[in-house]
Amino acid sequence: MSYDWHPTGIWFRSQRKGEGKVMHYPAGRYLDRFVAAGTPGLLLLHAHGNVFVRELAAEEIIRVKPAALVWKDRAVRMSLHTEHSAGGRGSAMWLSPHGPGRLAIQSVFTNVWWSGLIIESSQRTWKNWEPSAPAPP
Repeated sequence: MSYDWHPTGIWFRSQRKGEGKVMHYPAGRYLDRFVAAGTPGLLLLHAHGNVFVRELAAEEIIRVKPAALVWKDRAVRMSLHTEHSAGGRGSAMWLSPHGPGRLAIQSVFTNVWWSGLIIESSQRTWKNWEPSAPAPP
């Protein structure tokens, strides 16, 4: 079995009033990659709560909290999705895995809300829950 890591490509930069720009990697900066080529391998991962394995069809998308992702097939691509609460109380960050492929999601995780303005990011979609709010940059 071999092990390596690769960049996630999932990031955003935020800025709070009166503070500098901060870079965030909600899925971590790197993902670990484990491969058993030519011979069988066994990898044991620990997760919190229950773990659900989901098979995504081609172009199917699911929203997952970054801390809930346990593993994904190499073919599964990811992007970001943000939801901005009414009244400007914060932003929820989601990963959007795109099929085809499998992923595992744990049921117990830390839910993180970001406050401040997201000024740039990797590819992402968004939803404003306040009807009159303009789309974020």
